Amino acid sequence: PARWVYFEAVSLDRLTGRCARIFDRLGVEAVSIDGGPHTQAAREVHDLLPEGAFIWRHTEGEMTVKRVDFLGVERRHVRLGREDLIDLLVEEIHGGPDAVRMPAPRSAAEEEVLAAVERHLMNLRKRRTPRAGGAEALRYEKNENHFAFAMAFAKLAEELAASEGVLVPAAGGTVPPAGPAAGGAAAPSGWIAPEEIWRRPLGRR
Repeated sequence: PARWVYFEAVSLDRLTGRCARIFDRLGVEAVSIDGGPHTQAAREVHDLLPEGAFIWRHTEGEMTVKRVDFLGVERRHVRLGREDLIDLLVEEIHGGPDAVRMPAPRSAAEEEVLAAVERHLMNLRKRRTPRAGGAEALRYEKNENHFAFAMAFAKLAEELAASEGVLVPAAGGTVPPAGPAAGGAAAPSGWIAPEEIWRRPLGRR
């Protein structure tokens, strides 16, 4: 099963430094980062792991990966629609009761972080929205869902690691950082199934 081992909400001014520490402590080998609106921050995080990083750009249509040069530095960009990005996560969660494992909290602080993760996941709801020509499309609502997007980016990084030749361990092969990490929830010795956390199913198409 896919195992989610660490969650943390990081302010933009601390992002690069925290990512450098977390990448090192967790042995991260692949990452995908939202390329906007904070483009420079995305480049800085990418450059912490240039062989395994991808900058995501919302683009409708089939997913593509290409190298983009900026001031003499090449970085890999992945172009994929927002709906398809979130679907990567939702489809995995709907894979069955053994498809996903979440960390069991060890403290009130970790309970609080995982409660925020649950809330953001529950916000993955689709609504019919009008399109050009009078047609309607089912699209995910834009709301408080940052942790859900982070999980979708992690799933995207895992898939790109396989398709683009980045070597990563099998899902669940990493370990949480040693010692406490302020503001984050790391995996203890036990795991719990998502249905033990989530009170209702995530939205489908």
